[in-house]
Amino acid sequence: MRRQPLWIVRQPAVNPFRNRKPILDPAEFYGREREVQQIAGQLAIQPPQCCAVVGLPRTGKTSLLYYLHHQALRPSPERMLELRAYDHILPVYVNVGPYQAMGPLHTHGARYFWQDLATALAQAMGTPTETLALPPMQHDHSDARALDHVHALRYHVAELIRTCSAELVLLLLDNAEAIATMPHAVGSLLRTLTQDPALGNRIAYVATSHVPLHLLSDPATLPVPSSFWSLFTEPVYLGQLEPAAANALLQRVSPATGHASLHPPHPFSPHDEQQLVRLASRHPDLLTLAGALLYDQQLAGTAPRHPADWATFEQQLFEVALPILQATWQAVQHVPHASALLYRLAHLPHTPLEPEVGSVLTLLARYGLIELGPQGRGHVSAAVLRRFIGEQPSPADALPLHTVPAPVAPAASPPPAAPASEGLPPAFTHLEAEVYAFLAQHAGEVCAREQIKHAIWPTDPPSDSALQKLIERIREKIEPDPKHPRRLIAVRGQGYILYPETPAA
Repeated sequence: MRRQPLWIVRQPAVNPFRNRKPILDPAEFYGREREVQQIAGQLAIQPPQCCAVVGLPRTGKTSLLYYLHHQALRPSPERMLELRAYDHILPVYVNVGPYQAMGPLHTHGARYFWQDLATALAQAMGTPTETLALPPMQHDHSDARALDHVHALRYHVAELIRTCSAELVLLLLDNAEAIATMPHAVGSLLRTLTQDPALGNRIAYVATSHVPLHLLSDPATLPVPSSFWSLFTEPVYLGQLEPAAANALLQRVSPATGHASLHPPHPFSPHDEQQLVRLASRHPDLLTLAGALLYDQQLAGTAPRHPADWATFEQQLFEVALPILQATWQAVQHVPHASALLYRLAHLPHTPLEPEVGSVLTLLARYGLIELGPQGRGHVSAAVLRRFIGEQPSPADALPLHTVPAPVAPAASPPPAAPASEGLPPAFTHLEAEVYAFLAQHAGEVCAREQIKHAIWPTDPPSDSALQKLIERIREKIEPDPKHPRRLIAVRGQGYILYPETPAA
């Protein structure tokens, strides 16, 4: 009897949405075109600018770093064209996250981090790693001994970069918020690599984190602020996928493992896709999880068809998505007033909000947690996340659950407007007040030196060094420690950025 060809034999169907691990194959990387171009643009500046990538848990930060690693080695014609300005880029990936949970042994964690960084760099260069061998570190060894090793490894890393033939050494630091739990010297030493005259133009960091890195300079979480954070300017946020990328995610299929009819080109109908986006928004991992659940139900013949079926599906998705929802809720606790505003939007969507919460509202939209409407209104983007937040206890700093009343015309003439300098430290001189007011007007944005000078002195601008002296005097009056600024930061090769004052929790 003639045997059938293998491709005709029906094999068990494979759910193409089951693999939710970081994407290692660049051919399978989808979406994030805008974010990739933003990162490439910052790296193309001379000197190359360090880039912070901010995203909540399971939004694809690690996948993005793997993609950057591949593109730095072999840029494709379609993406990251800016990197073609470099003939040779050496990408080095290090996951900092494992060193965050070492508790009292955080100094030893710093030593392991630097050893892994040096080892990864040496391996990328093809250099023998035997020279990195250090004596085993026992838990009873002193912190001073561990810090000695950290300094030795830092100078070894600098020497490796100095002898490297690459035009740009790109250090990809995953879960970089762990650096905030290490000794202050770790961040300072990372910064000194960019300040070395022989290395500064040949090194850049791309660091991922759950929250903007400058928030980690808050005294409640980092008693001594790390100068490392000031290397990063406006972060690149990984929020929701673009609609086209979300559609591509839902329409993907697994490699052919059987008869072609088992793997239709488009596994879901337009109505199915609409329902999945309603429940999970365009959050990459939530949407993948929803697709996996629906795909399994289609194979079993239990896929939802009626509104009541979709209500049951929502309950099932809510139960399997709890780990993602809990991790998301935990991550936003680090952003002042974010959980309180989400709690309010979950209970009263599409209601007007006070102007003072505008910055938090914008941040939540960048995270992809909410969608903004007209007149400062918004709603939680994913139905399962809205339900999860609604079931949480009211946050300690929760805003009152009421709508903002419409403004009432005053019976009398309003008082005269307060002078622009009101609220500034009384010791400010006239020029200091003008420069501070200009930076405050553009808070959170990088202001170029020429932009500042021409705004304050349109006809006779001062030199860069004179402006720097003025900035230093402002720091002395607004910073707790002017030598380690938290708010008024110099951005290498560009200008200055004034971060908004963190509100009290």
